[in-house]
Amino acid sequence: IRADFSAKDDTYVYEIAQAPSGGGTALAASLSNFKVKLFIAREADVAPVGELVGHAKNINQVSFGRQPEASQELHSCSSDGTVRGWDLRSQQEVESLRTGAAIPKPMVIHTGRPVL
Repeated sequence: IRADFSAKDDTYVYEIAQAPSGGGTALAASLSNFKVKLFIAREADVAPVGELVGHAKNINQVSFGRQPEASQELHSCSSDGTVRGWDLRSQQEVESLRTGAAIPKPMVIHTGRPVL
C-alpha cells in the first residue's frame, strides 16, 4: 500500500488511528517521512484528505480526541521530543509540548489530551 500519494520515495506506515467521522471513519497514519497522512474511509473507498507536517523524527503514536467536543483534534508524539496537537479542520498545529527527550508513547486520557 502506498501511503505517500506518490511513487517518488518509499514511505511506510508506523501506526494508524481511527475515529468515527460524519458517516465514515477518519484515519490518521504516522509515516516514516515524519508526516501524518489523513484519510476518510466510507464503505469500500479510502480517500486522502490531507497531511500534518511538523515533526523532525519518527512519529511514535497518533490519537484522535476521545470526547465529542474533541472530535476534530489529533495528538502525535515523536522521537523528536515533542507532543503536538492538531486541529483537523484547518490541518494546523495548535499546540506543542517539548520534553527534551524522545517520547515513545504517551498515555492519552479521556479528554484526548496527552499526559506524560
